[in-house]
Amino acid sequence: MVVRVYGPKTAACPQRVLACLLEKEVDFEIVPVDLDHGEQKQPQFLLKQPFGQVPVVEDGDFRLFESRAIVRYYAAKHADRGPNLLGTTFEERAMVDQWLEVEAHNFNDLCFTLMLQLVILPKIGQPGDLALAHTSEQKLHKVLDVYDKRLSQSTYLAGDTFTLADLSHLPGIDHLIEDAKMGHLITERSNVNAWWQKISGRPAWKKLKELVQ
Repeated sequence: MVVRVYGPKTAACPQRVLACLLEKEVDFEIVPVDLDHGEQKQPQFLLKQPFGQVPVVEDGDFRLFESRAIVRYYAAKHADRGPNLLGTTFEERAMVDQWLEVEAHNFNDLCFTLMLQLVILPKIGQPGDLALAHTSEQKLHKVLDVYDKRLSQSTYLAGDTFTLADLSHLPGIDHLIEDAKMGHLITERSNVNAWWQKISGRPAWKKLKELVQ
């Protein structure tokens, strides 16, 4: 059965889901949602996602929103297909969850603020808050310093294998590098940069990059 993914394929949260589906070789159909014109806030879409956000997935009669919940669901549902993205032992699973939480609460908000102020607002003709962007960049430096130390001890964030903890960072870092032109945040940290080269070189992510071009 083909999974329907609602949301623009260029947006970070839908990309998180698409990357997971590609890793798990799950067939999907992208249903575009025009964020620029507020389609996600229209009554018909709010029936699918009451907070007016993307993505939403429909898998037969099952509907789910929130990208990190979605990737956990598919990583578990298709545990016998593709790479193990959740860990095997209780301890490994806990580490994956830990770094998913770090991504959601320490990395993502800062990444989104930078994208909003430096890319999204200027794109629609509104001035970005450069002072806020600068503050967010300084905070992100500190977060990535923690990542660099962690990645000096293990190949990937949750251990020595690629998991959802790593996958969840792919869209945000890619947008920082390609759109916000802040690749120095990655390249000036040797361990973070080596990690980024590994995870962004995965065939599934390369397929996604081809898909969104």
